[in-house]
Amino acid sequence: MELDLCLIIRGRVIVGEAKSNGRLDAGGKSTSRAAARLVRAAQLLTADEIVLATSQPKWAPGALTAVAAALASGWQRGPAPDIVKLTNLGQSS
Repeated sequence: MELDLCLIIRGRVIVGEAKSNGRLDAGGKSTSRAAARLVRAAQLLTADEIVLATSQPKWAPGALTAVAAALASGWQRGPAPDIVKLTNLGQSS
């Protein structure tokens, strides 16, 4: 399972995806399938946060909803992680 982000900050496990196009789907995977894989990785690593980062001004419609739905249906034990959305990365302010 591939993750773009996997780190520990102040004892919190953070996993996530970083996309330049603001779309969660890639490589023929649907958005919901990509979200389910991300949540599965977060569960295996007992993540405290799932970060979605993009250089675009916003995420494609359905991306955040898909991650929230995958989290609601796929999280099996322990406290569910927070979903954090980052946009406009690398853009001048």
